[in-house]
Amino acid sequence: MEKTRAVARGGAGPWPAPGGARARPLGRRAGGGAAAPASDEGRRVWTQADELAAMLARSGRVLDDPALTAYVQRVAERLFPELKGHIRVHILKAQSLNAFALPNGDLYLNEGILARFRNESQLAALLGHEGTHFVDRHSYQSIGNTKSTAALGTVLAVVGTPVVGLAANVLVMSSVTGYSRELEAEADAQGYKRLVAAGYDPREAPKLFKLMMDEVKASGVDEPFFFSTHPALQDRYDNYLRLSKDAPAPKDPPPDRYLATFAELRLASLKAEVSMARCKQ
Repeated sequence: MEKTRAVARGGAGPWPAPGGARARPLGRRAGGGAAAPASDEGRRVWTQADELAAMLARSGRVLDDPALTAYVQRVAERLFPELKGHIRVHILKAQSLNAFALPNGDLYLNEGILARFRNESQLAALLGHEGTHFVDRHSYQSIGNTKSTAALGTVLAVVGTPVVGLAANVLVMSSVTGYSRELEAEADAQGYKRLVAAGYDPREAPKLFKLMMDEVKASGVDEPFFFSTHPALQDRYDNYLRLSKDAPAPKDPPPDRYLATFAELRLASLKAEVSMARCKQ
């Protein structure tokens, strides 16, 4: 796990601090949002997010693949260059369509959702959205929109992590279980701006959600857990479709090596789905 973190950071940023302690949370950043509040409550939430990240690291459910983690990290840093070293990505060994951001800058994407992407622009669309939740401190605006401690327990159970020992603060939970429609729309809009500014193809953003809608339809069940408290997939698709309407192709798109890089993970995910008798998906 430490090897993976070191590669993903690329040696940059103040995390972890000397002696193994976390570096001081960021203050206000130019261009909107803050990485961490200065209040006692805010620092407590940040600490609890650190505890949850440490728990996930100990669980053995974080994929120890430096090359894949570094690839996703580079995309995140292309989207959020001013936060290099403060947004840290991790891949979870789980097949559900899941991704979430913690208030301390740790972003998690499941293998299953990475296996569905067709190109780097689709990955960037999701990272832009989740990273905006962190940058704009949505966790600290969502006290009234969280569900219950059972919601966090369900998420951790999906990745095989026990809840024992975790102080399930509601603000940490809101990073996992979703936000209000207003904050989700804000993350869509700001993430979309990041996508365009980084030179990715904005026309790929709605395709990401169309892929998920198709899979949900094939499964014959309700929307997967990640979307159960987010706006409906159709709403998300419509939102990105509106944002990208009439958007031209980028003039100088970055080289796209997504399918080649994630070929083995995609095949392994396919085999896992077949083994679970989820052939229609």
